[in-house]
Amino acid sequence: MKSCFKYMWVLLLALIISGLFVSNSFAVHELFKSIDGNTDGKITKVEFSEDMKSFVFYEIDSSHNNSISKSEWMSIEGMRETEKHEELFQRIDKNKDNKITLFEFSNYADKHSNLDNAFIRLDKDENNSLSPDEITARPLFKMLTIKFK
Repeated sequence: MKSCFKYMWVLLLALIISGLFVSNSFAVHELFKSIDGNTDGKITKVEFSEDMKSFVFYEIDSSHNNSISKSEWMSIEGMRETEKHEELFQRIDKNKDNKITLFEFSNYADKHSNLDNAFIRLDKDENNSLSPDEITARPLFKMLTIKFK
């Protein structure tokens, strides 16, 4: 099957940019703490990836029932070609129950996103972890990471 979904999820910017920028030091500190799962003072590639995937998943799951229905999926703003949009839903929904779980979403993102490249770009001091100085706004992370092929 041809990969016809290149750059499809950049559209999530509309969802995420709307008022979520972090501007003060307290908010940056809280953001850092929320991503630093083991509270060791640094954000690993795994912590970064898990946070990015779950944040986007729960933004799409507007019913807050821990799954993305076809109607929630189809209502994502910016998806232009309905047929391709529906085909992508079917590709992610591995068990064909007409809903996407966080597990299914995460598996797809692991294979078809640029999370590793985004992490490398943010890791300015190249120490394989992110510091509070390298974390400024979650929306910026989404712009870098939600680019599916």
